[in-house]
Amino acid sequence: MFVIKIVLSPLGSRTVFSWEYSRKKISLYDVAMNDGPSARCYHGRMHLTVAVYFDDPSFDGYPFTKDEYRASYHDFARLLASKGATFAIVRGKETYMGRNTFSRAWVFDGASFVERKGPFRPDVIYDKGTAAFDADARMSHDPGLDKICTRKDETYALFPDVSPLTMRIDAADDIEPALTRMRTDLVVIKPVDGQEGDGVHVLAHDAVASAIPSFPYLIQEFIDTSGGIPGVTEGRHDLRIVSILGEPILAFVRTPPTGSYLANVSQGGSTIEVPVARLPAGALELFRKVDAAMRRFPHRLYSTDMGLDRSGRWFLIELNAKPALFGRHRGPAFALFHERLADLLLSCIDR
Repeated sequence: MFVIKIVLSPLGSRTVFSWEYSRKKISLYDVAMNDGPSARCYHGRMHLTVAVYFDDPSFDGYPFTKDEYRASYHDFARLLASKGATFAIVRGKETYMGRNTFSRAWVFDGASFVERKGPFRPDVIYDKGTAAFDADARMSHDPGLDKICTRKDETYALFPDVSPLTMRIDAADDIEPALTRMRTDLVVIKPVDGQEGDGVHVLAHDAVASAIPSFPYLIQEFIDTSGGIPGVTEGRHDLRIVSILGEPILAFVRTPPTGSYLANVSQGGSTIEVPVARLPAGALELFRKVDAAMRRFPHRLYSTDMGLDRSGRWFLIELNAKPALFGRHRGPAFALFHERLADLLLSCIDR
């Protein structure tokens, strides 16, 4: 028996095939485990595979060290299966063989991820790591967008009018001149390309020199968000807007633990969902300014982190091209993000 199923999505329709012969059904997992490119035809019929890449080479490594992320990626694999695609996990820079091919993968079989050793070639790579892929790699994002979001000095250079004053420090002799330009009693120091709050500190001027571990580093004026966001949250915060193709899909406030300035979830911060319809006008205005510059990237996915200072001015804190895949259980907008992300990744295959 031959079955054709049509799956509709906001980005269009796609045809999904299953083949049944002598009562033995060939699953999407069986097709993905065949040799050769996974953008392959099985009995002349196209099948699609999406792979997410992480730097940690162990299957149980980051981000699966956190139960929520492990469960979330299993849910995401089931969602892609419902859209006619197979989802796989590829890990470790050393497994990339070039030409969009990995030496190992864990392929979702409908219930769990099963390890496959040997050449594995997905149709598109959803990069959540820092590996340097070659020009043959089929990435879901544009490297130019990734660079703007990852290199914080480039972020602030592109959006100087909405960013706090930021100076790049390339040597110890640059520290004092930079500090003389800072107009706040506290300053922020951060790596040029760090993430998840690692290496970020809020300090008095006289503590900066001894706290910078290497160069280059950034020194930035402190944005005092302790006044909160009226009608949204009280006290220190940052507001994250996650967008896909220029549309805000998900928004939430992150608040730091008691005694800390850092609101990153990885640093102990808490999240509170903010319905997109309730986003403050000033926050949406800042987001739209950022997205106007990002419009040149057609398959754009990124988050915009911002804060409201006590004077009532919104400031850009940073951009992130690889926002976390939080669990769908957190709320409707988180589930919607799963849905739109799946559609985005599949649309990258069609381009």
